[in-house]
Amino acid sequence: MARLYGWIPTIFASALLVQSAYAQVTPPVGKQIVTLSGRASFVMETREFASQQHTLTYCEPQRLCLIDGYPTFGAEGVVPRLQVTDLALILDGKRIPLEHRGMFNPWSPVEGEDLHVRIVEDAPNGLRIRGEFSDGSAAYLAEWLVIGGGSARVLIDCVECVAARAAANQR
Repeated sequence: MARLYGWIPTIFASALLVQSAYAQVTPPVGKQIVTLSGRASFVMETREFASQQHTLTYCEPQRLCLIDGYPTFGAEGVVPRLQVTDLALILDGKRIPLEHRGMFNPWSPVEGEDLHVRIVEDAPNGLRIRGEFSDGSAAYLAEWLVIGGGSARVLIDCVECVAARAAANQR
């Protein structure tokens, strides 16, 4: 039991450091555009999160799990500072909306860099796009498949979860 109590100050100190770092990040509010190729650009619009305009569901007293009935990514169990309000791919001059439910605090996983979004598959009949986002503590991946002017988000998950599943599948 003594060892358990020895972890409490460490966990508490880590939580304070994460909250402190989180509080100092200045969110990029507005429109961000990432050029993916000569024919494709990723466009994201964000605004500050207004909790009174949403239904927040907590799975523990201090851990936010759902916003408007959907799992949250990028907020690490706390109320997010920023929400994605619009997401699109501009492909050959045509705007294709991309699913963005559950995406919050969509900053670059590397401080001071542009968003990490890239084309992972470019075939004649469509594209697969991957974005990596993080608020400094809650990193997540999202992938979209774009075919014939339509799109589907085919993945959204925490970075650590994707890596753990990949490692488990290699065993």
